[in-house]
Amino acid sequence: MKYAQTIRKLQNQPVAILPDHHRAILETAHEVIAGEYDPKELFEVEPVYQQVGGVAIINICGTILPTCSKLEKMLGAVSCKEIRVAVQRAQQDADIKAVIFNIESGGGVVQGVPETGEAIKALSAIKPTMTYTGECMASAAYWLGAQAGSIIASPSAMIGSIGVYLSVLTMEKSLALEGVEVTILQAGKYKTLGISAKDLTAEEKEYLQEGVDKTYADFVTAVSHRGLATETMQGEVYDAIEAVNLKLIDGTQTDLADIVNHFNAAI
Repeated sequence: MKYAQTIRKLQNQPVAILPDHHRAILETAHEVIAGEYDPKELFEVEPVYQQVGGVAIINICGTILPTCSKLEKMLGAVSCKEIRVAVQRAQQDADIKAVIFNIESGGGVVQGVPETGEAIKALSAIKPTMTYTGECMASAAYWLGAQAGSIIASPSAMIGSIGVYLSVLTMEKSLALEGVEVTILQAGKYKTLGISAKDLTAEEKEYLQEGVDKTYADFVTAVSHRGLATETMQGEVYDAIEAVNLKLIDGTQTDLADIVNHFNAAI
């Protein structure tokens, strides 16, 4: 079932997402699987690419996944693949003189984000780019947004959450209480890593932590050009005024339309 695929994407692998956003999309997927409501009533799908005059607007709205089905879009997700296609389109279109990344996202799955960030960075070396957020740009969304030439946010927007985590659900103790014993036969030291029927060993935890640490280091490297202090990159979320002072963003502006008009006037 496609919603089960969504749940798999969001579990047992490193994510850069606000925990409450992570929980919300997982809960929604479980509720749709249970038939609690029609998925068509969930979200209107935001177009990823828009053009206003000579300005391309690339909308990165919702939970970031490596790829997205139509059903996942209804859950409020956006795919790295779509974002990269939009970036390429803006890069190749001679009529596009500037690009604005309109980001409203608490982050998502790390898979696909580094490559997408590099695509945005490459575009920023060719054409003027800016990131704007009116509400929230956190975790993987900040990773992407920070690759634009500048970052502007609404004064009340929430910014940051530079960090990575991995959650693994284990049910060994719960199954034991129910009188269920699971026998696991495996070949390959880490083949059953993350299987819910058994608890993680100390060695497995260390192995997973190494992966989380590497992903976090990649995140820090990707945003290091902004000159952020180490203490700013510990998973905290800041309001826009704090974010300016901490160099997470470059300034504040209430209305995206004003920014688009300014860009078009300057072209």
